[in-house]
This record gives sequence, C-alpha cells and structure tokens, in this order.
Amino acid sequence: MTRIDDHSLVELDLTLNWASRNVSHHDGFYVPRLNTWRDLLPDGVMEELMGRSEGEELAFHFPAGTMIPPREKNLIHQIRPEQFGKTAGNESPITPRLGRFYPCGLMTGVPGIYPENILPMRVIDIGEEMITMDLNHPLAEMDTDLKILIRAVRHSKRERGGQVHHWGEEVILGGPGMQAPVPGMMIDYGSTPVTGQAEEGGRPFDTGLRSDSRVDKESSRILGEVYREQVKPGSRILDLMSGARSHLPRGEEKEVVGLGRDEGDMAENPLLTRRVVHDLNEASGLPFPENSFDLVLLSHSMESLRRPEQVIGEVHRVLQPGGSFMVGFTDCWFSTEAMPLWMELHPFERLGWVLSLLSAAGFGDCFTRTYRNRSRPYEDPHYSVSAKSDPVLIAGGIKKG
Repeated sequence: MTRIDDHSLVELDLTLNWASRNVSHHDGFYVPRLNTWRDLLPDGVMEELMGRSEGEELAFHFPAGTMIPPREKNLIHQIRPEQFGKTAGNESPITPRLGRFYPCGLMTGVPGIYPENILPMRVIDIGEEMITMDLNHPLAEMDTDLKILIRAVRHSKRERGGQVHHWGEEVILGGPGMQAPVPGMMIDYGSTPVTGQAEEGGRPFDTGLRSDSRVDKESSRILGEVYREQVKPGSRILDLMSGARSHLPRGEEKEVVGLGRDEGDMAENPLLTRRVVHDLNEASGLPFPENSFDLVLLSHSMESLRRPEQVIGEVHRVLQPGGSFMVGFTDCWFSTEAMPLWMELHPFERLGWVLSLLSAAGFGDCFTRTYRNRSRPYEDPHYSVSAKSDPVLIAGGIKKG
C-alpha cells in the first residue's frame, strides 16, 4: 500500500462544512493531483496527510479567522453612487441591491481596485449619498470544518518545476459563503422578475429547451447520488419539469411520478412509473392532493419558472410531513429560458435565493450542497470547451412535521 510522503501525487475530495441560520452547507471540491512537494494546504493539514494511504478520511476544525482570513475594517469601502456600476461599453450603470454580490472591478476611484478584479464584494448598506461595500470573504466570521477523503496515492519519481496550487484557497474561493444571508439584513432580489428574454422578444417564454440536455454524465451522476440519499424504501417521488431523464439512480422507491409539459420526452424516461402532462408556467398548481409524496425533485429548471414562489408553495402542500424538496442545477442554462434575476446572480447566490423561497414557503432544516472541479468525461461533446465537469449546486429543505 502506497503511503503519502514528500514526493507523492494524491487525489483528494475536500469538503468544506459550515452553518448559517440553521442552514447546513457542504461545499465539495475535487483535487485531481496534489503534489506534496510543491502544493499548499491550510496550516497543519499537509503534515497530517503524511503517512496516510488511500481510503483514509481526515477532519479538521478551523475557528473563524484561521483557514479564512479574519474580517478587516479596511476591506469595507464607502463610495458614492457614481463610483459604482460603470462598465466598458455600457453607458447605463448597474443598480446596486442590498445584500447582493458584485465583482470588485465595478468600483472606480478606490486604491488597489482595477476593472479586471472579479473577486466578489457585497453591498451591505445603501444610503442617499453613499454605498457601503464589504470586500471581506463572506465566511470571514464563520467557523468551518474541512473533511478530506484520500482517493488515490502514487509516488512521483521526479520533481520538476510547475504551477503551485494552494488547494486551501481554491476550495474557499469561487462562491462558498455567498449563499448565506447576512444576519438582520433582507437581501434585495427585486420583485423576482421572471420574464425571459424570449418572451420579451414576443416569443413564448418556455421554448422547450432543457438545460439538462447538455449536462455531462459526471454532473448527472453526482446529482443522482445526492438525490438518492433522501430516498427510502417505498418512497413516493415527484419529478417536476420532468423530461427524458430524472438524474436519479434506480433504487427501492415505490413510485416516481414525472410532471412535465412534453409527453414525448417523459415517455423516454425509464424511471417514471407515471407521467402527468402539466405546464407549471401555465398553471402553478400541482394536480395532487396534500401529503402525496415523500420527495420532490426539480432539476435544471428553476431558472425557467414564471411563478417560483407559488410552485414551491404547492410543493410544500403535496409533500408528506418530513418529506424533502431538492432543487438541483449547474451553471448551464439557456438565456432564452432563464429569468433575468437568474442571469444577474452568481451561481452560489442562486442557492441563497432558492433558500429564501424555501424558508418563505415554510420549509425547515434547509441545506445546500455544491460540487466543483470534477473532471468532465473525455467522450463528452463539450470536452473541447472545458475539461472540467459542470459544477453541481443543490438547495433543499424538509417539510416540518
């Protein structure tokens, strides 16, 4: 059995666990090759990896301000409204909304900030004369736990120069924390405009395209594994906006009902035991009695719902007490299908928006799960565009009993 030493190449799964307002968050990040000779991990982690072997798991607790830099007052900036939102080629400035994230490069006249800076900043106050921006990491005041699974270990025979990866930084950058609300602040998502670009052009909002039609097999597999965790023997499952696949592995479920607008697509789905033709964008009510299902799934379609609040309220009604609702998506979507709000939000902010809808509908024990940096299957038609699999993002909640 190969053990990790100073000259190892290691395949890892990193999971960052944290909590906000009784919501649990699990952010997964795949490390295809950690070079123990040159790469970096959070303090104390590399030392604990030494001597370990494939299949072992390690867990680390990091108090606030250790793995993630502590909150600093000098990263909070007050700017005038005219200093925000101007972009090259766009004469109309972007209107800031309270609690939302924007790239730092949208600020002008701030020392050290350049238009190319895409790190996120959060709007924490909007006054008549000044806007307050917070450039601290959204998890700066949070305790975090890091779980590591060692997937494979091999020995590196020769060390050469190359790119240094700080895997600890990579797992915390790119979104984790952006899905969390700010205590005492109501995030401004606007009036949740749901009109898609296609409808604005005089064409139907829902053109029949499905964002899952280009989701790669690895992302679909991950989504199915997370869904499967909620399935118990005899479960009654409702697959909303259903199509040719449900991203759910076969198991011991009693019933899988597909509800969608295209009977032909659903006919190709071998997992469905019943098919109901129903367009949620025409009628947001669900044609089922109360307490009909143990699990409701909505995959790759949240962005195209006209009335998401009403649909989620209906999901709450048809779920059995203790039942789960899970919304899964990636960063793949069609602009002709998506509501403008969806296109404005960072993928992790979309999780936060879904969480706000779940909470408003009465769901409890809410959670988010994300998975990033997986490898896209070589045979995937989009491999030439990106060798990385689509990130998977899931928000869910439980109907209180």
